[in-house]
Amino acid sequence: MTNYERIMAAMTPENMATDMMCPYDGSEEGMPCLEDVSLRGKCVKCCYDWLMKEAEEDAEEE
Repeated sequence: MTNYERIMAAMTPENMATDMMCPYDGSEEGMPCLEDVSLRGKCVKCCYDWLMKEAEEDAEEE
């Protein structure tokens, strides 16, 4: 088991959401918190919601 695998196995989505950067920063869809005032300052909730979304297929992944 690699260190990466050990960390990922031990981490819950809630834990990960507190440690990650905004997944929308620099994305084409924009940052929801800039458009929805109710999301401002709720980065952990926004990150958690993003983690729970279905992943989109990426043309570069095969």
